[in-house]
Amino acid sequence: MSRKRTVIHVLFFTAKPGQPAALPLTDDYKVAVRKNSPITAMPSYRLQIARRSEPAAPAELSLASFTTLFGDNGSGKTALLLALCDGLAGWSHDSPISVLWEDQAGLHLARGTSLQGVELEAGDWLDEPESCAVPDFFTAFYTTSPYERARRNRLKARGVMDLSANPEQAQQSDPIAAFSAYPYLKGHADFVSRTQVEMKVKPVSLVEMLRTYGRRGTRTYSNLLPELKTYIQELDRTASAKTKFILSFTLLSAVDRFDEQQRHELIDALLQMIQANQPWLDDQLSFNLEQIELLSNVPLLDELLVEAKQSLEATEKLFGGLLQWHRSASLQYLDQQIGEHIRLHEGVLYKVAALGLLELSFKELSSGRASLMFLYCSMAKAIGEFERQPETSSMLLCLDDGEMFMHPKWQRLYLQDLLEFIQRFEGVAERTHLFIATHSLIVVADTPAGRLFDMDRKQLGNAFGYTAKQTLEKVFKVESFTGRYNAQRLDELSGLLKLNRLDAQQLVRALDITRTLASEPLKSHVMEQLVVLGRQSDAQV
Repeated sequence: MSRKRTVIHVLFFTAKPGQPAALPLTDDYKVAVRKNSPITAMPSYRLQIARRSEPAAPAELSLASFTTLFGDNGSGKTALLLALCDGLAGWSHDSPISVLWEDQAGLHLARGTSLQGVELEAGDWLDEPESCAVPDFFTAFYTTSPYERARRNRLKARGVMDLSANPEQAQQSDPIAAFSAYPYLKGHADFVSRTQVEMKVKPVSLVEMLRTYGRRGTRTYSNLLPELKTYIQELDRTASAKTKFILSFTLLSAVDRFDEQQRHELIDALLQMIQANQPWLDDQLSFNLEQIELLSNVPLLDELLVEAKQSLEATEKLFGGLLQWHRSASLQYLDQQIGEHIRLHEGVLYKVAALGLLELSFKELSSGRASLMFLYCSMAKAIGEFERQPETSSMLLCLDDGEMFMHPKWQRLYLQDLLEFIQRFEGVAERTHLFIATHSLIVVADTPAGRLFDMDRKQLGNAFGYTAKQTLEKVFKVESFTGRYNAQRLDELSGLLKLNRLDAQQLVRALDITRTLASEPLKSHVMEQLVVLGRQSDAQV
């Protein structure tokens, strides 16, 4: 069977050292990893792949695949998400992830280290050439955990997009992603539209940048001619908003993009331009922007100055011409005023935000509201980046405990909202593999049928149609909703009720527990029993 679009059927990973495990994404093939016998100190495995004879259940999701991971603390949910991102970002045969996938040419198995030495049992319809690779993957990872920064930094170095918020930035978000997400967010909850948003443009001191990034460090500025030093200080104090923006953007871009030698050459050229155009540089940058490329004779500096001008033109419209550096209003009002402008110029504004010149923060949000806003802003950012990837690529989007700070009534909406949000982006959903990890009873019970991956048993399960009690018992293996503290008090009350006679002290204790019961029918029933026991014991209820 061949496909018009690439389909990922199964991902293989290493469950324990030397032990491969399969994570099916579709129902098209039966896949089993079995241990060969006899059992040895270093067991070998065989992989069985067979086409399903019965038709697969009709897919109700427009996503390429969806999977919920669940298991105890320490079962490896986050580790698996990180491994998937790591293994599929720039895949090679040294990757820990193996992939069973299908395209127009047929079915392919790309082996990573997880299937090294594993014997394959499959039909001749499976293609496994030595050079077999996997489709291109764009990978993105989001977590609410503050404890994964080291592993996240390693992933970022490999090209994985880290969407996670730093704890100290819980109220902040990417300003462009916030407005990209707003058309959906505004219908999610009443607080969204009323959320107060603060926007700032934050230029950087020219003196400080020269001291930090100059060829000779702090001496770069110290060794300047006194007249030039005085003029640069004056620019820092009194230059127009446009001049400060252009100079900040130019220097920060040089630092961000170029190696040390190129950066030093650009800074030297910038100093020569400032010296040659004093004392009129502020006027030239502020009012003669069409002539900006004539201020320097260095092509690379001219290019940065022109880009700074274009970025300024996009940014100043956010603030009414940059007459003020600060703007604060509701998200609804700002979206009406500048939302379309931001969405139209998101590429340019992303660069401004990435350089730290443009900052947006949500004001006075609870941790739950802030996490919801940040989650969807982060997803919008990832989807926007993925839309710029080739149409043949796929996205692996991993969300670790995304519902962590949400009230149960928001958890009920969590999965539906995720799916509807991704489906709004044309051409993205059908190429997106969404993985979530959760401890939420509600989210597990809301997972689409057959898409629950048990981290302990390393197999898919189903909780569709379970009651809350069934989900707790059959999925989480927890016998009761009651926690240990109240369970002890209920056990004590139950033990007292089973006695034929109660002394005065026991009766008082039973009454004290009964009065705290939340259920009025249960409280009334227990009180009736205590009245009977009190009469039998000649005690006063």
